Amino acid sequence: MAGLWIRAFLAAVMALGLGLVMGKSESSEGGANSKFCMDWFNNLLIVGFGGTTIIYFIRYLYEIYQTKVWLHFNFYMAPYAGKPPVVIFGAIFFTLILIRLKRSLLRYLTWNSIAILAIGVFLVIFSEYFSNTKNGMAILLAPLAIFLASFIFSYSWNFKKFIITLIISVIVSLAGGYVAKKHVEANKAWSFLLEDIKIGIDIDNFHSWKNGDVYPFPKNSQGIVVNGSTYERSAWAVAALRLIKENPLGYGLIHHSFGALAIKEWPDFYPPIGRFRGASHSGLLDFTLGVGIPGLLLVLIPFGVAFYRASNQAYFWMQFVRWIFPVILIAYLITEVSSNHFIELLFFIVPFCIGLTLMPIKTEQSVSK
Repeated sequence: MAGLWIRAFLAAVMALGLGLVMGKSESSEGGANSKFCMDWFNNLLIVGFGGTTIIYFIRYLYEIYQTKVWLHFNFYMAPYAGKPPVVIFGAIFFTLILIRLKRSLLRYLTWNSIAILAIGVFLVIFSEYFSNTKNGMAILLAPLAIFLASFIFSYSWNFKKFIITLIISVIVSLAGGYVAKKHVEANKAWSFLLEDIKIGIDIDNFHSWKNGDVYPFPKNSQGIVVNGSTYERSAWAVAALRLIKENPLGYGLIHHSFGALAIKEWPDFYPPIGRFRGASHSGLLDFTLGVGIPGLLLVLIPFGVAFYRASNQAYFWMQFVRWIFPVILIAYLITEVSSNHFIELLFFIVPFCIGLTLMPIKTEQSVSK
């Protein structure tokens, strides 16, 4: 526990310093060399945030080389021993790619930039698809929706641009639709998602979420057993909210507070396995159960202030602050990321955004919000 908070503190210090440097450099006036250096640093940071998906792809190619088999579904245990790294870093990288794409479309889009951005999008979709992650795919909709909304209202439209955009949109929609179709076919949980969630949130009448070994999973209206992941995640979220209401100051464990409190509230809950007591599979809920509502507010308030301070700024990293705020909240809400390096990442992202917006800067008029 002490080691985690030491790493989180160091991550926060480095992120705050990096944010201050990047924010000051981005808003300062300079010549061509200064702009070139800024673009180079921006690209370096973007590649850094995309390192997880890049490594994933390289590891997948190595798997093909080793096995001589082209398709490896649910391929996430080999590189990362879990899906959360692909989900979280994929969302951050995808957000940065869309911000870069928007700025290129509003200014000057070259074939080189199109190729680079297309590779980035491919890496994200590839890693999400071959990890077979439902929440990973769902989270990508958040930055995509922000991109579409902001681009439509800020682009200077004419008939030619409209036709070109329409053609590109059709191509992208067809490709995206094909990937989504294959993902749904490979993951049957999507077919009864809402119904499984409806059963899951009724934690007083269905008890399988307490211990699947004791209580059999219920069936939906079609007579099909609910998807275990969807059902348990929904039920545990409701149970966690109830426990937060009863324990507003938290229990003290970052990752295992849910299980420790749940077995007190419901004695038939899963018994501890060694030091493992169980998590709710929601990073924000588990974090709140650990440090309490005051601890959560100490993260959300400065994050929200950074979001507000960036609201009337149009620089690249100011847009990042505005876009990443809802993306991170959604990602950490529906993904099991309440332990280890994901806490460090949270304490990196928030101070980074604070550092970017801490210094008063002039509004960039040449690019709309």
